[in-house]
Amino acid sequence: MAGHDGHRGWVYYLAVDPAHRGRGLGRELMEEAGHWLASRGAPKLELMVRDGNDPAAKFYEVLGYKRQEVSVYSKWLRHLPGPADRTATGPLSKKSRSRA
Repeated sequence: MAGHDGHRGWVYYLAVDPAHRGRGLGRELMEEAGHWLASRGAPKLELMVRDGNDPAAKFYEVLGYKRQEVSVYSKWLRHLPGPADRTATGPLSKKSRSRA
């Protein structure tokens, strides 16, 4: 999956079935993602590789990608209530907006 966040392009979860590796499919997918992102104005393509996934890191290095000195932070979110879970005084209700 490729996407453009308005600042740069991203590729998420690229994978080729092990039975089909070594045929250039991953390279072709990355080339197409790069063309698609460039056509939408993305100046740079970024992706993340999990620590220890050395085959993926090597694949991207062969394609010309460079490891960046960044840290990724994350936080698991608890279940956020849907519309049916909100009360009449929730943050989006008319009642709470009238008190603002």
